[in-house]
Amino acid sequence: MAFDWKKLKEEYISGNVDSVNAFLEEKDIKRNGYISRVTKGWNEARWSYQAKLRVAKEEETIKLSSRVDAEFNAKRLKIARSLQLKSLRALQHQEPETVLHSVKMLAVGLNEEREAMGLSNKNGNGSTARVEPLFMKTRFAQELKESLFRMSDDKFDELMAKIKENSEYH
Repeated sequence: MAFDWKKLKEEYISGNVDSVNAFLEEKDIKRNGYISRVTKGWNEARWSYQAKLRVAKEEETIKLSSRVDAEFNAKRLKIARSLQLKSLRALQHQEPETVLHSVKMLAVGLNEEREAMGLSNKNGNGSTARVEPLFMKTRFAQELKESLFRMSDDKFDELMAKIKENSEYH
């Protein structure tokens, strides 16, 4: 009986059978010296094929992950810039309560934008080093900042919920 060895090799390489012997048994081909010579190197060819498949899958996963990260960062940038815009508008009105919240919202927006753009600095222990905008160095801004940081967690969570609620991009 004549066999199409090229076709059988391709079938073995891309198949799920554990070994050449098991593949040959499945095809009712009896093993002998000639068959051993014909099938020599099939396992190596299969390993090479499977390695190429793994690399291709990993590359596809990386591309997909990169695209998802880019989309996420684009959304994050929109939200950060929206927070900044809203806070700057509120600062223009100079209402004391609004100013206090606006400064914090602006700082959050700037930090989020910096992180979304990959500009945050990482130090040795994995935490992000925060860089304050220049306007935050004024005495007035420092007083506002101190007031904001004395705000209870519940009040801050409430404020952030309101910001998200009123955001154009939520």
